[in-house]
Amino acid sequence: MHPLRFWQWLTVLLLCCLQALALAASREPCPTTANPSAAEWKALPAKARDHGLLWKISKGGHSSWLYGTLHVGKPQWFFPGPQLRAALAASDHLMLELDPTAPATAAAMQDRSRWGLGFAELPAPLQDRLLQEVRRACLPEEIAGSMSVAMLGVTLQVLEARRIGLDAAFGSEMMLLQQAKAAGKPLLTLETAREQFDLFEGIPRQDMLAMLPPSLEQLRSRALLKQTARLAESWARGDAADLASYETWCDCVNTAAERAFMARLGPERNRRMAPNIDAAHRSGKRLFVAVGALHLVGRDGLPALLQQQGYTVERIAFAP
Repeated sequence: MHPLRFWQWLTVLLLCCLQALALAASREPCPTTANPSAAEWKALPAKARDHGLLWKISKGGHSSWLYGTLHVGKPQWFFPGPQLRAALAASDHLMLELDPTAPATAAAMQDRSRWGLGFAELPAPLQDRLLQEVRRACLPEEIAGSMSVAMLGVTLQVLEARRIGLDAAFGSEMMLLQQAKAAGKPLLTLETAREQFDLFEGIPRQDMLAMLPPSLEQLRSRALLKQTARLAESWARGDAADLASYETWCDCVNTAAERAFMARLGPERNRRMAPNIDAAHRSGKRLFVAVGALHLVGRDGLPALLQQQGYTVERIAFAP
């Protein structure tokens, strides 16, 4: 399959990435990113600018915020700029799709009884092609048996992004978790780890087998990197229009199976998330809700759905 087509909705990718990196730490050449020095890292907060997309939603006499995240990033994107800092300060709860640091996240990934497809179930030619990408990512071949085909594909996609300087360690969720912990803000989640994994593991077997070859070809040809770069830069400059048109340029919605899967991962999940956000807001909480940026754009995005539920919705403009 082609996990990066859907990574905006899967915060747990960080876990897969970090496990893979731990296994591959001593192998070269590997897809790596340049980490800032201690002095450079210390200087970043003072120079931080806002990136992504932010909305203020108001109802019942108080406000909450919706923030569109990117699950990988660059060091210079890691710290919040002035508008994000203000929104975080005005909120009392952080709400994420999922807590990537929770033990349940790892347990869900490792539950073989829930795997949709294992490596051993692939036809021999697909096993060979997948192992080629495993080796190119500098991972040990044994990793193919330690996670489902879906999660292995996700791991390869996330590691590939490091070739253009995008690292899960600098993703938006990691920044927000750090900020919330420092401020003592409780964490709420919109989904469980099992719900998120089941979105992938529930792909019909034949659909998975059909989606895997083009995904591996995009990895091999580096076409994926162009798509990833455009996605990241659109997010960084807050270009909601380009993100809303993602399906027209991502080369990822070409079959009936892909269209059905995109609907499950995007609009259908949004319609489940919106009532959860509304219920928490109506309880009096001032939320900072952070979800993948593609959840917030278009007519099926969360701002539009919450506006239909009577919220006053305001896009917060960032400095160019």
